[in-house]
Amino acid sequence: IARRFPNTVVGLVKSGIMKWQWYWTKDLLRHDPRMILETILLHNCDQGYGPHAGYDPTKFCQKFKPTVANWGWRYEPEKMLDICKAHTVEGGLKDVNTYVMPLADVLMSTTSTRQSLTKNKQLELLMRIWKLLPDSIKDDQKLASRFLTLIPEKASVSNIIAALWRITNEVGRTSRQKLLVGDPESLTLMPYFKTFMAKLPADQAVEQFFVILDEYDASASTYQHVQRHKCGTPEGKHDELMRSVFERYLQKEGVTGELAATMFSDLLKDAKSQDVIQRAFGSLLEFLDGHMEKGLFYSVVSRMKTLDTLSENKDCKHPPATLPIPINWIELVTIKEKAAPHIAFLFQVLHTGVGAKALLGAMLEQ
Repeated sequence: IARRFPNTVVGLVKSGIMKWQWYWTKDLLRHDPRMILETILLHNCDQGYGPHAGYDPTKFCQKFKPTVANWGWRYEPEKMLDICKAHTVEGGLKDVNTYVMPLADVLMSTTSTRQSLTKNKQLELLMRIWKLLPDSIKDDQKLASRFLTLIPEKASVSNIIAALWRITNEVGRTSRQKLLVGDPESLTLMPYFKTFMAKLPADQAVEQFFVILDEYDASASTYQHVQRHKCGTPEGKHDELMRSVFERYLQKEGVTGELAATMFSDLLKDAKSQDVIQRAFGSLLEFLDGHMEKGLFYSVVSRMKTLDTLSENKDCKHPPATLPIPINWIELVTIKEKAAPHIAFLFQVLHTGVGAKALLGAMLEQ
């Protein structure tokens, strides 16, 4: 009956005499998709039952409206965009949150293998929904954050970056700064920025972070998040990226020696590469004009020794050390004035330098 008299059946549903049933609704969708999709998704005549979970008659029925929207995005995406546009024209932010965003949620959660959508296609449709929104509501920070969350991480990196910046740029300059970095003097990490970084692989995340820093100053907690949580790995795979973030932090205006040492301490805990630690410590020494707190220096030496011991294990996956032992660090070592003669002599030898004519240099050469 539904196939032969679709208008009659739809009229019966609208009048409340009967409810939608998925097993015959899908026949109507194939016959007249625009009428059925608009009736259910635009005019909200959506009382009905979806298919049983897994099409198992013993399982519960799935929700009807999301089932229809799922079908619509896979088979009739242009008609679904028309429905989204109608909701944005007729209402403001409230209607977008009530009607459009649930459809966007269904779009990004669609996983059916029948007429399947690739992640790049889902992202393309999501950005077309964003384009439909009036400029007057795009500056709503919660709405922008919601769209950002929906961006699929498995789409191509170039498409993800383009989508991230399109949403971020169209919220307006004031909202953009608040979403990305908040108050640079604050210790608060902005959730929007955290989501922004989560959508990208480590190398691209660091690159885009530096793009943000070219326009805005960021708080220490923002640097810390990128350095520790985006670049830190059990094998030290992204240690060089970690060092680049630390050295960029040293260029930040208003960074004191104490703040620099705190950021370096985080790197010291997370880095697995002796070379990265050595270079980063050298940058810190240069920043502090050669001055160093004794406890931090001893922590560096201890960490280097630990990593050196671990590297002797054949199963160790840490990056191998390639830099020579930093003999110049011995200048940071002090001993008691009345140290034992053999300790004082050893200390003196270590300070003679590594030149060809210096005592230590000659001993090393031999």
